Amino acid sequence: MLTAAAVLPLLLPGEVAAQPGGDAELAAEAPVPDWTYEGGGTGGRSGGDPRAMNKKIRRAGATTIAGASLAIAGGVTAIAGGVLGYLGSPGRLKQLKEDNDYVLPVDDPKRQQIIANARMATFVLASGVSVLVVGVITAAIARSRLKKLREQRRTSMAFGAAPTRGGAALHWEVRF
Repeated sequence: MLTAAAVLPLLLPGEVAAQPGGDAELAAEAPVPDWTYEGGGTGGRSGGDPRAMNKKIRRAGATTIAGASLAIAGGVTAIAGGVLGYLGSPGRLKQLKEDNDYVLPVDDPKRQQIIANARMATFVLASGVSVLVVGVITAAIARSRLKKLREQRRTSMAFGAAPTRGGAALHWEVRF
């Protein structure tokens, strides 16, 4: 006797078969429960939802990277200001004066470029140092917060009493 067998699709864990009016529609409407702590005790526990703690850690890490990037950009800008300061130094004007028989030509483009570099150097150097300082402070504060959050997540302690058949038991959990 032959019987017809239904062919069922092979699904990975977490997948739902797409059938009209079937489980896929029900799964889309199903509420996602919030995470709740189900541990025995609360003594010294580091916080509630671990997803929120991970989000804070990721945000602190991203802020650290952003601060370090600002510091690098400020450092590069400060170096560029230093180079402009050298290119606009009074010594270069003195050298130009010596090359032209100790008389500075009025409309010489080389002289105008040295003067323009000297004017720009102050602003570029000041802005570069400012951005460097802001970046270093941001990175340092975010790094210390990141270390504190990681330590808070890593180190936790929980105490709890549990009734047993013959009396009670004390559970002690320490993570570091």
